[in-house]
Formats: sequence, C-alpha cells, structure tokens
Amino acid sequence: MEREGWEEGGRVWVWRRRLLAWEKESVRECSLLLHNFVLQVNATDKWRWTLDTIYGFLVQKAYHFITTHGDQEDRSLVDNV
Repeated sequence: MEREGWEEGGRVWVWRRRLLAWEKESVRECSLLLHNFVLQVNATDKWRWTLDTIYGFLVQKAYHFITTHGDQEDRSLVDNV
C-alpha cells in the first residue's frame, strides 16, 4: 500500500493546516494502531459494528455500552456528551 501513500510520511498523512499538539499525538497513536494491518488492493473491505452486527451502528447501543461498561472514569466522559 506504499504506492497509495500510506507509508510513514506518505501523501495520506498530509494535512491542509498545521496540526495542534494533541492532534499530532492522535495521528501518532492512529498510525501505531494501523501499523500491523495489511491492506490488499483487490480485497473487499467494509466496516462492521461489533456491538450489533445485524443492524450496525446505533447511537442508542453505543450509549448503552458506554454507560454500562468500563470503569467510573470512562463513564464520567458520558456526562460531557
């Protein structure tokens, strides 16, 4: 996928404006998460919401998951939504 520009410093990592410090850190985290994935040009790919594989993403299901799972610190983020 280097030819598509996904390698470090490739064209998919070029931004229209200068990134803020926290955005740069998010990009670094994202690239680390994607580092072990192998993309194939001729393979069909699609998103799948694992909390509900039949109907897909629903805000109600996501909210329910967030408010009933994880530690108290994670749930405190829901108050900000």
